[in-house]
Amino acid sequence: MGAPVTPLHARVTERVAAWKAIGADARTLHVLKHGVPVEFLGGRPPPAFELPSFPVDDAQRRWWLETEEPRLVALGAISRVDPARSVDHVVNAFCVPKPGSGSWRLVVNLKRMNVAQKAYKCRYESLRTLRRMGIQDSWMVKVDLADAFYHIPIRPADRRYFVFRFCGVLYEMNALPMGWLNSPYWFTKIMRNVVRFWRDPLAAVGKGRRHLSPPLPPHEVFPKGRGGRPARLGARVLPYLDDFLFVFASREQAELGARWVRESIEFLGLSCHPTKCQWEPSQSVYHLGITVNTADGLFEVPAEKLAKLRRLAVGLRVTAKKNRRLVQKRELAKLCGFAQSVKLALTPAPLFLRNFYDDMKQPVGWSGRVRLSRGSLRDLDWWADIPTRHCSAAIHLGPAAVELSVDASRHSWGAVLNGRTARGYWSTLEYPVHITRWKELRAVRHALESFLPYVRQRVVLIKEDNTCTQAVLGRLSSRSPAMHAEMKLLWQFLQEHSIVLQVERVASADNEADAASRWVDRDDYRLHPRFFRLLERQFGPHDVDLFATHINAHLPRFFSRHHCPGSSGVNALLQPWAGFNAYGCPPLDPDFMMALVQKVREERACVTLVVPYWTAQAWWQQLMELATDLVFLPSNTALFAPGEGGSGSFLPPPQWQVVAVRVQW
Repeated sequence: MGAPVTPLHARVTERVAAWKAIGADARTLHVLKHGVPVEFLGGRPPPAFELPSFPVDDAQRRWWLETEEPRLVALGAISRVDPARSVDHVVNAFCVPKPGSGSWRLVVNLKRMNVAQKAYKCRYESLRTLRRMGIQDSWMVKVDLADAFYHIPIRPADRRYFVFRFCGVLYEMNALPMGWLNSPYWFTKIMRNVVRFWRDPLAAVGKGRRHLSPPLPPHEVFPKGRGGRPARLGARVLPYLDDFLFVFASREQAELGARWVRESIEFLGLSCHPTKCQWEPSQSVYHLGITVNTADGLFEVPAEKLAKLRRLAVGLRVTAKKNRRLVQKRELAKLCGFAQSVKLALTPAPLFLRNFYDDMKQPVGWSGRVRLSRGSLRDLDWWADIPTRHCSAAIHLGPAAVELSVDASRHSWGAVLNGRTARGYWSTLEYPVHITRWKELRAVRHALESFLPYVRQRVVLIKEDNTCTQAVLGRLSSRSPAMHAEMKLLWQFLQEHSIVLQVERVASADNEADAASRWVDRDDYRLHPRFFRLLERQFGPHDVDLFATHINAHLPRFFSRHHCPGSSGVNALLQPWAGFNAYGCPPLDPDFMMALVQKVREERACVTLVVPYWTAQAWWQQLMELATDLVFLPSNTALFAPGEGGSGSFLPPPQWQVVAVRVQW
C-alpha cells in the first residue's frame, strides 16, 4: 500500500466542512484549520537548549534513512529543518525495537519540553464501560486508525518547539508527536466529536451537510422503527485513543454498521490501519490487550499472554533462587507492566503485584538488581502457575442482589443487611490496631461472614462511608502492608463463597451501620475457661453455647444476640434446643430470664445455666422447679473473663454469688 500523496493532517484540514457536518464544535474546527497551540507554564518557553544525540548503529541508521524517514515525510508528520535556520530548542531521539516485527519505533525524547508546558487532562473510556453496555451475545467490529496522532496538525508557529536531531539531521514535527504530554488530550477531544456522531447521527447540526461531496454517510443503514425513524440512532462504541470497539445487536446490524463506520471515517479524511482493523463481525475480539467474548460474557486473558506471564514469573523465580533473591529490576517491572495490561480479565492480579512494587522501591537503577521479599517469592509461585479459573472475568456483573451497610469504630464494628443487624467487638489482637481504614476493611469481612447464608453466590453492594476502604475494595490493592494482607484474606473468602462485591460510598450520616458500630454490650463477659472446663467435665460434653459471640464462645457451635461471624443462629430463644446438651451464661434482665425458663420448660431442654444466686427473683423459683443439680461456683473476681467492649475499657464483671444450674430431663 503506497503512501498517500497528501499529508494526513492536510487531508483532515481539507475535510473541515465534513467535520462541521457531523456537528463538530467550534474549538475542534479551529484546531483542524490552524493546528494545536502549545502553552507554556507562565506563558514563557524554556531557555534555549540542545540535548546530546543518542548513539545509532548501522542497522538503525539504514532503517531510518531508507524506510522510516521517507514514510514520515510522506505522511506529513515531520519535515527536515533548513540547516541555515536558527533553532533554539533541540531534543534527541532513539530507537526501541518493535516486538515481533524485526524493526524499530522512533521515540522522540520530549521530557525537557513537557515539564515546561501546561498539562491538560480528560476522562478516557475503558473496557470497564462494557459492563454497563448490555453486550451479551452481541457482535463486534474493531477499528484502529493508522498513524492516528499525525492526523492532527501542530500550529505552524509552535512547531519550532518540537525539533529533534537524529542521524545528524534536524527534523521538525508537523503533527501531534508521540511522547508529548498533551497529544492524548487533543486527539481524544477532537475524536469525541466523531464518537458523538457515531452514537447519535441525527444530532449532526452542521449547515449544508446535504450538499457535501461525497455526501454524509446515511445512518439509514440501520433497520427502520415505527414512523420511519431508525430503530437505533447510532452504534454502541467504546473509544480509547485510536482504538474503537463497536457493538451491535445482531450480525446483520454489525455488517451494515461496519460499512457505515468505514464510510464515515473516509468521509472525515481519516485513515484505517490495513491489518489491525477487524471489519468482519465477531463475538470474540482481541481489544486493548484482552479478549472480549460476548458469547460467554467474559473478559479473557489471551493464551499467548498467559503463557508469557508464566514464563516471566518462572524466569524470575529461577534467577532469585540462584542469586540469593536478587533479580533484575527491569525484568521485575516488565512482569508488573505485562500483568497490569490484563488485570481486567485477571481480577486478582493487583493482590499478587503489591509486593513486587514495594521491592522496586529499592534505590537502584533499572539495570540494577533488587532483593525480593519473602512475600514476593510466594507471589512469584502464584504467577508461575496462575490458576485457570482466574483467567477470565464476567463482563456484566448485574445489579446487586443485596445491600450491606458496614461501619467500624475504635472498639467495635457493625453491619446492616435488609433490616438485620450484625455487630461485634474487636478481639484483643484486633483492638490495638490504630489504622481505622484497616478496621473498616476487616469489618467488611466480619459482616459477610455474619450474613453468609444471605450473601453466598450473590452480588453484594457494600455501602461504605470511608473513601479509602472504598478505593481498596475497588482496586484490590493497598500500599499499606496491613491493609493489603487483609484485602487478600477478604478476596480468598469471596472466592471460596462465590461472592462478587460492588462498592458505593455513602455519607456517615446516611450509613445505617454507624449506630451498630458504636453499640456497647453491658453483658459482654463470660465464664472463665478454667471454670467452664469444670462444668464440661461434670455435665458435658455440651453441644452449643447459647449466649455468645465469635470472640467469647466456649464451643464451636453458638447462638448470638446479633449476627456475627460463625454464629449458628441469632437469638437463642428463637432457636430449637431439642437434641442439644446446651450451655449458657445468659443476660440478667429479669424479663429475659423469665422467657428463658419458659423456653427450657416448653422444649424440655437439657441445659447448664450459669446464673446469679438471686433467690428473691421470680425466675429463680421457676428455675428451681426444673433443676436437677446445683453447683456453687467460687466467689472471686477471676470467675468471669471480661469482654472486649466498653470503648476499649473492659466493663467490670459481676462479683456476686454465682451458681451453675443443671436441668436434665
